[in-house]
Amino acid sequence: MKRDGARAAGIGIRSAALYAAALGTLFPLYWIVATALRSPKGVFATPPRLLPHGLSVSVFHTLFSYNSSFGGYLGREIANSLTVSVVGAVVSCLLAVPLAWLLAYRFTRALRTVVQSGVILVRVVPAVLILPSLYIFENALHTVDTIPGLLLVYIPMGVPFAVWLFSTFFSSIPRSVIEAAEVDGASDLGLIRHVVVPVSLPAMVSTLILSFITVWNEFMFASVLEQTPRSITLPIAISQLQSFQGVQWQLIAGEATLMIIPGVIMVALGYSWIKAGMVDGAVKA
Repeated sequence: MKRDGARAAGIGIRSAALYAAALGTLFPLYWIVATALRSPKGVFATPPRLLPHGLSVSVFHTLFSYNSSFGGYLGREIANSLTVSVVGAVVSCLLAVPLAWLLAYRFTRALRTVVQSGVILVRVVPAVLILPSLYIFENALHTVDTIPGLLLVYIPMGVPFAVWLFSTFFSSIPRSVIEAAEVDGASDLGLIRHVVVPVSLPAMVSTLILSFITVWNEFMFASVLEQTPRSITLPIAISQLQSFQGVQWQLIAGEATLMIIPGVIMVALGYSWIKAGMVDGAVKA
């Protein structure tokens, strides 16, 4: 009985800790959305109210007609962010599939270890170290302040991450399945298309969503390479709402709310795929 009581108490403590962690994670998001939906007077109400008193969407009307100090408009900023996020995520994942296949099935174990270690090292190198060289390189190519210039950064940045994840799942596919397909005359392209991709689809969808969110939220490279409104993205647009004249908190909350929406939609639509990918990874590991 004592053991059962201790086990129940342990489960209760862990559950309470998980709920507290979830609340601590979600509350800042709630406060951002609540601030965006408050009336202008309610933003600075003292004491602050947990629930908005009188909902208002006027901040979004203001944002879509707001002319920043750089002449940027929210519609164009959203279009730029969507373009670089979708294209960057899709292209990096497409390039990663054949590379991950080679890494999982065509490289020797020693070479695979070297490549995987290199991928990890690339991920841990501070991005700020390569910013000066990157700017000089893109300036020479005349791609600074362009959407292709951002994609030249985001695609190579996403490929190592996708290769690392894909190769892990690809290598967990039973060798007997691959060998059976090879006996039937399947080429490498046929194996990837008809065997590897269908089996690893949940993991690939999960990686695609993570890649999209990473590019969607990226700030450091964009802050260096974007100089005029024609290529500005949402993270940079938010930073421009802070100036020596003051910080426009409700406008920032409004744009931050718009930034949250695509990630929430993608995770909601792809939840079953993400869950399947996590379960498959746990079972195969």
